[in-house]
Amino acid sequence: MIVQIFVSSTWLDLQPERKAVEAAIQRLRETKYVGMEYFGSRDEDTRSASLDEVDRSEVYIGIFGGRYGSGITEDEYRRARQLNLPCFNYFKEGSAIAPEWRDQEPAQLDKLKDEIRKAHTVITFDNPDDLAAKLTADLHRWLIDHLNAQIAQAAQGKMKGAEVESLFNAIRDNSGLDAELLARARNVVNAIGEGNVGIGGDVKDGVIALGGINIKGDGNVLGSKNKVIVTKTTTIEQGMTLDEFTALVKQLRELLQTANLTEDDRGTVETNLKTIEKETGKDKPRLPLIEASIKSIESLVKSTEGIGTVAAKLLPLIPKAVEFARGVLS
Repeated sequence: MIVQIFVSSTWLDLQPERKAVEAAIQRLRETKYVGMEYFGSRDEDTRSASLDEVDRSEVYIGIFGGRYGSGITEDEYRRARQLNLPCFNYFKEGSAIAPEWRDQEPAQLDKLKDEIRKAHTVITFDNPDDLAAKLTADLHRWLIDHLNAQIAQAAQGKMKGAEVESLFNAIRDNSGLDAELLARARNVVNAIGEGNVGIGGDVKDGVIALGGINIKGDGNVLGSKNKVIVTKTTTIEQGMTLDEFTALVKQLRELLQTANLTEDDRGTVETNLKTIEKETGKDKPRLPLIEASIKSIESLVKSTEGIGTVAAKLLPLIPKAVEFARGVLS
């Protein structure tokens, strides 16, 4: 697991800072620096290339000096916010900015900086080394929290065997990680397929966590003296049937009937539900149409104010419906 870190800044005035940040990110080992230096020759314009790289990244770092530039830096920040990426922002101290690198008309830059200050904790720096040191500390803390959250998912049986294996292969330094969570995650056994056992850790006296579709098929061997923990309310052991998928759609309809929706929204929901049911009943159901209808319902639920506690029950079921549709109808 290598985390892609997108570094955004104006180019002419902050090259020393970018070099220091790149070296710091590469030293962390679990991270990869993504910046304009490596975009290469592309048919698309610079703005499109930058935004494409933000889309592929998992963390955004914004470095701001005394120049607004062409506006690409602001576009990169806004795309990162749109994607809900973790954003780390660093402002160069005014006294450290050379006069030639100050905008004569700073209104656009000042407005952007004010917006960033309101949305994030902003760190100031004096020079490239100061920036690299502060960024390294911030990223290290974030990585520890990020890895511990993923390890917790593995320990609860919410990750597939291949994902757990990939996670542990990517961890190069255990310092700072939750030792108890690590031990629990290593003892999770995930079995997929007929007669197969996928082991994440020592199987003896281990924990078999049934989360989602961790165990399915015939003839799987669970081993002796193993404790079985069901970590989700819906555990699928032999794969979902068409009847079960139909029942899930019915559950969605019942919940939506209790939601505080306008007449128009109810009509939209009902149209989508009927599309799902109609396609499900066909010999060759069109999965993309079913997925689109489920996603349409999800968008409506997320954008509707006053839907209340119903949303909390609905939203976990919607991605599950998509997952099960792919498994049953594809």
